[in-house]
Amino acid sequence: MWAFSELPMPLLINFIVSLLGFVATVTLIPAFRGHFIAARLCGQDLNKTSRQQMCPPCHLLHDLPGLCG
Repeated sequence: MWAFSELPMPLLINFIVSLLGFVATVTLIPAFRGHFIAARLCGQDLNKTSRQQMCPPCHLLHDLPGLCG
């Protein structure tokens, strides 16, 4: 069976750093949503039926499921 100990060290480091970056992105962008809107750094998604204001990084997280499938 394939074990993590057989993987090269740079690949493991890259995987761990990428995973940490993903978790930081998914948690920090929604946390700063109010700050973006207070600074008027927001817009409307014209492809959606609702006219809810969203900060630019929130558009990325909002459309992520559509990009994957």
